[in-house]
Amino acid sequence: MGERFGKIVLVMFALCALASAVSAAGLDVNSFNYEPAPVRPGSAFDLWVHVKNDNYTESTEAVFELEVDYPFSIGSQSRIVYLGTMKPYQITVVKFTVNVDPSASDGAYVLYAKVGHEKKVDKKVPITITLTTKKPVIEIIEGAVVRAAPGDEAEAKLLIKNIGSSLATDIIVSVLNDRTVTSTGVVVEREILPLGASATYLKSLDAGEQQEVSLLLGINNDADLKTYTVPISITYYDRDRNSLSTIAYVGVKVTGNPELDSVISDGKGGIYLGRTAEMRFDLFNVGIATAKYVVVNLESDVLTITEPKQFIGTLEADDFDSFKTNVQVKPGVMPGKHSLTLKITYKDQENKEQLKIIPLTFDIVAGAPAGEDGVAAVINLLILVVIILAIWFVGSKVLPIPGPGILLALVRKKKR
Repeated sequence: MGERFGKIVLVMFALCALASAVSAAGLDVNSFNYEPAPVRPGSAFDLWVHVKNDNYTESTEAVFELEVDYPFSIGSQSRIVYLGTMKPYQITVVKFTVNVDPSASDGAYVLYAKVGHEKKVDKKVPITITLTTKKPVIEIIEGAVVRAAPGDEAEAKLLIKNIGSSLATDIIVSVLNDRTVTSTGVVVEREILPLGASATYLKSLDAGEQQEVSLLLGINNDADLKTYTVPISITYYDRDRNSLSTIAYVGVKVTGNPELDSVISDGKGGIYLGRTAEMRFDLFNVGIATAKYVVVNLESDVLTITEPKQFIGTLEADDFDSFKTNVQVKPGVMPGKHSLTLKITYKDQENKEQLKIIPLTFDIVAGAPAGEDGVAAVINLLILVVIILAIWFVGSKVLPIPGPGILLALVRKKKR
């Protein structure tokens, strides 16, 4: 009985050793990697699978099989690779070049690695591959500088391009007509709004393709003179009809020009020969922008100007200023209509120096102003009477006092 029991124990030990030997020959997929990642449809990638003998005994006639299904294929490569004998804990790398069907969409797809020994697979390990489809990306890559004055219309010409890697369809480019709501609930409309058709439609743009579009913009009358950022919405679809969108921005410079003009406000009636006169000028800005650092230079061929250069400073839109100077007619100048020139230098809204030349006409008149001859005659008569009285007072002891008749006769003689 004891001998029989001993044999049974020996048999059991033998079976356990055999089972241990069999299990010791087990293979496993230790790890895997692929490149490039992520994988794009229509391309190929390299797959490396690391097969390891996890046990302390040799694995004879080790075998590897790659199970592929849509959207993967390996062309003419054999799916089965014989690895031969693998020593305990040995790692062997198997490489495949895997093709991806162009019609595949985004997502995670599974390949299966099968391993075994003695030319029989006995383990199946999933390998997950992530696919990212090619995407179109529409951007504004160029735009002409948009300049306009308040109340004007402006055309924004934009060059858009598909900088992505696949076709974009049903592209709509439009001005994003949003509004601002203040903290008090007041709705503030944008100063720049689309006019007419507020959007432009393109049927498609392939990868790398570009096209010019234009949008008509209207500038509000009360828009400030500054640069505005106008949001442009671009919506489109990829080849799987997924909706995509982006927001781009275009700068619009609302600008205007100062318009300076001048008139002679005092002295236009005439400058008299041989006399110094004061001329006064009114300078005004009828434009919609401010003129800065305004300087006036007066030039004339017929006048000597006391202060030919005048600094005005800043002249706001719809504003005016005045300045004056003394002038005198140059010798040899004949009476009649003559002109002088105002040369006005200033800096405009963009801080660029400008020059405005304004010719002004005035008269040069011979003799004294009307009424001045009568006043001079009276003054001369009074001077004569004073002289006669002085002579009489000095010589009163010798000469008789002149009577009224003598004085009257002298005055009449003077008038003649």
